[in-house]
Amino acid sequence: MRILLVATNESDAQSMRGVLAASTITPFQVDHAANGWAAQSRAADGGYEALIVDDILSDTDGETLLGRLRAIGVGAPALVLTSSPHHEGTSGDDYLPKTEALHGRTLARAIAAIVQRHQLTEELTAARDEAARATTLVRKVAHDLATPLGVVMGMSQVLLSEDNGLDADGREGLEDIAREAQRACAILERLNDPEPQAGPISPAVTPSVPDVNRATAFGTGSKMVLIADDDPAMRRLLAATLDSDQFSVLEAADGEEAWRLIREHHPAVAILDWQMPIYNGLELTAVIKGDPQVQGMTVIMLTGRSAEEDRKAGARAQADVYLIKPFSPEEVLRAVERALGITH
Repeated sequence: MRILLVATNESDAQSMRGVLAASTITPFQVDHAANGWAAQSRAADGGYEALIVDDILSDTDGETLLGRLRAIGVGAPALVLTSSPHHEGTSGDDYLPKTEALHGRTLARAIAAIVQRHQLTEELTAARDEAARATTLVRKVAHDLATPLGVVMGMSQVLLSEDNGLDADGREGLEDIAREAQRACAILERLNDPEPQAGPISPAVTPSVPDVNRATAFGTGSKMVLIADDDPAMRRLLAATLDSDQFSVLEAADGEEAWRLIREHHPAVAILDWQMPIYNGLELTAVIKGDPQVQGMTVIMLTGRSAEEDRKAGARAQADVYLIKPFSPEEVLRAVERALGITH
């Protein structure tokens, strides 16, 4: 183990080199620097697994020297030898009274301990970094899957709720698609859960497919809803979900087109995707809520972003409803109806 010993007192330095040379814990190769500047020059070359630093040097003190070494990128763990048993410091990895370092195997054990702790800390940091990268990748995959999977699940539910001329086999096949899509959505929800429950999702789980129950208008007139999403399939799903005499629907493929339609038609509800070209849903929501002419409209943010910080960002932009893709058409329909005061 290669060690840099920084001590001004030559006699102390020789004694400590002798103590380490006699150690049976591990072989030590000890280089000596007599002052802070010599230590900086040697340490900058790298290759040391640990530092032993006297707290009193001819040109500086141990804490100041360690601060300089950390500033130039020297990351080796440091054992500070103290003149006082009550020494208080913050730069060293451990502290040892100098009188103990000059005798017995205490010095070798202290050096071995701080090196082992340093290695474990580096391994834990690397593991946390890898876990963070894996989490980011999983969330990206979950987000990218949310829209297409939501379209499959939602459109199958919409089709099942309508009389579309399917025979028994066709309807059974569509029900299978809807159920499996719901299972896949449950898996995505687990991937996005910061504290998922232990155990796998059972393949035997077959969630029921809800009906999309639309209210029927009795001469009440239409109410306008804007759908803004850059995915055509998602727009078709939402339009099909709202297909009734209760609503008239406007569609936009990006934030700029959505804002133009909002200013022109003043819809009562805007369903906005977060990730759209030109203006994203978050930006557009903030613009809507800041404009006195349209700020009273209900904004439903529809997104695959389920992290807590994303929800808080939606709240700061003053989105009225925050729905996560993939979603149930019934969930969107109920949100729109509540916004418009429609009851069954």
